[in-house]
Amino acid sequence: MILLKDLKIESHSAFLFSLSHVLWHYSTGIVIDLLLGNLPACFMQLRFLMETAAQALLVDYKFKFQENILIEAEDMAKALEQEATSISKLFRKLSDLNLVDKEVADDVVKLWNRISNEWLHFIGFLRRIKKLVKYGDLQSYREGLPIVLSRGDTVALNDLAECIAHARRLLKAFYSSWLKLLEKHLPEAAKRIREMPETQRARKRYIREKSSPHVPSYWTLSGMLENWMIALEKGVWGVGERAKGLWAKVQPGDVVVFYATGRGVIGYGVVEGKFESGEPLWPKEKEEGKVIWPYRIKIRVERVFERPKPRPKGMLVAFAINKLGEEAFNELLR
Repeated sequence: MILLKDLKIESHSAFLFSLSHVLWHYSTGIVIDLLLGNLPACFMQLRFLMETAAQALLVDYKFKFQENILIEAEDMAKALEQEATSISKLFRKLSDLNLVDKEVADDVVKLWNRISNEWLHFIGFLRRIKKLVKYGDLQSYREGLPIVLSRGDTVALNDLAECIAHARRLLKAFYSSWLKLLEKHLPEAAKRIREMPETQRARKRYIREKSSPHVPSYWTLSGMLENWMIALEKGVWGVGERAKGLWAKVQPGDVVVFYATGRGVIGYGVVEGKFESGEPLWPKEKEEGKVIWPYRIKIRVERVFERPKPRPKGMLVAFAINKLGEEAFNELLR
């Protein structure tokens, strides 16, 4: 934060203020509520994070870092109230102003509605409880806090994990848009801020990997190129029921190689986590209106090759997930 104060933009950027004083604290709040077993509060705070980031981005766009953020935010709030702008319209306004792609704006609206309808609106929450009571699968958060979560909370926990992963991708898109906006009006500040997080992330990653007792395994993930295009953008890969056994063995920190069927090896990354999803993501899933690859792997993409590379000797690609030897992986790096 010393760097940001030196640049004298801390009091002139609503988005930067929201990162320091809202997003960070509410993110911590989600973790604390999760430890307490208060799952509804986790979803409530996640929704608030999305609203805050969107409004802050609009403030910086309109006032261009020129005035005090308190005055800017109040003026923005009055303008939105006069226009009777709903939250969904607020999100789509980001797309209308070319701050984010239409796809990103639509995804934000979809996520916000999902959280609101299923977890915050009374009728939606009541329907969820009634459904659980009907099937005798009562969730722990209906009891007093703090409580210990049970197997009955598995669906809700997976839902939370999926929503958080979705929100992180969208917040990254907001942050990228904000940096472009900053670069336009305060290029020197943008340059220094771009450099700082890269250095911090690299250092944290180095410390984490060096201190971790986990010895990474190597895997080949195989699929169609059109699916990989989406996977690389979203940072998520998925496999079907037949590969569930191998999916269960993949662990955070493992290295995964991306193989496009009929094309070759197109890159590699590191596993950040796993989750199950009931939301269609790839073209075939959306076309058929059902999830075909529900077992998802969250991936940090490390490198995408300029041209596909031929698979090394010993690399198996017959299944969606294949064990890979370290020597074969090192051959790809040469």
